[in-house]
Amino acid sequence: IEDKYDLDYVNRPIDNIADKKYRWDSSTIEICWRVAYYITLALALLVMIYRHTTRRTFFLSLLASVVLSILTGLFLTISNNEEDAFFTWCIVYFIIFSILTATIIIARRRNVISGIGLNLLVFITPFMPLVITATYYAALRKQHKYDFQNEIERQNYESLFINEGLHFFMAEVGGFILLLVLLATLYQMAYKKWYSLPEQ
Repeated sequence: IEDKYDLDYVNRPIDNIADKKYRWDSSTIEICWRVAYYITLALALLVMIYRHTTRRTFFLSLLASVVLSILTGLFLTISNNEEDAFFTWCIVYFIIFSILTATIIIARRRNVISGIGLNLLVFITPFMPLVITATYYAALRKQHKYDFQNEIERQNYESLFINEGLHFFMAEVGGFILLLVLLATLYQMAYKKWYSLPEQ
């Protein structure tokens, strides 16, 4: 029928009209805002890190983040872990970077490794509330995976996740606020102390 009546010619304008109608619906706008926010946040953090450290430490931090991303991806692929393994790795990295940053307090000379740890800690900070929220919901899904046998139990299961979207939004806002608070206090002091130390 499509070939006989050339329905492609008719469907194409209808598809164009539908695309234009739903191009800027609420879900698309929400996704666009998030993409713009995260791109802007990443670029702003890169500029801030570049201005507060030496060039060598900045580029070594970029190299370290790329290497860690590749190694983590390979390890997660090879080990065939579940979804919460990635979130666990993020929390472990946050703890490691925090320990490396804490060594700045007792350092007598400027250390490249502690500078890299501080840079990566600053970069990962706004995402930590999101990671913790995602870890919680992944554990909740795993815990209640086989709980429902009838419709009532299914509704109880779905009620556990009724506020999931709100919690992720609050985690995004909380991550931004946490970053601002730590940048104005601890991270600023750590950068000042690190930069003022004599070089090795």
